[in-house]
Amino acid sequence: MSIQIHYLSRVYSTTTGIFKKTKKEIQALNQINLEVQPGELFGLLGPNGCGGYFAYPSGLE
Repeated sequence: MSIQIHYLSRVYSTTTGIFKKTKKEIQALNQINLEVQPGELFGLLGPNGCGGYFAYPSGLE
């Protein structure tokens, strides 16, 4: 049995500004595909802000 993730996207909302709050949507992931076969090791590396934090739990939902 393999783990397969297809077209995973994740958008979250945040607000900016101190006095005038502005709602802003951030696209953390944009249609990523991933397949891990039995016996393979998987690591997700990237710079800060690359979306790795959101990819792992999103794929397990």
